[in-house]
Amino acid sequence: MTKITKRQLRAALREAPAPELSDADLARWFGISQSAGSQWEEDAPIPRLRALEVALKRPDLAVEQVA
Repeated sequence: MTKITKRQLRAALREAPAPELSDADLARWFGISQSAGSQWEEDAPIPRLRALEVALKRPDLAVEQVA
């Protein structure tokens, strides 16, 4: 199954016509420090625990992306 990357998550959480979310925005969404979120590589899968959090907070996102 495909894992969701930070880049994909930013695009999925963006509310048009707003610009793409920053590292700070993404960190606030997860309730973590900006430095923690900025350590995630842009095109690597986000940590599994955070992917599960995405599935709980946003079940509308494709399940196979966060499984």
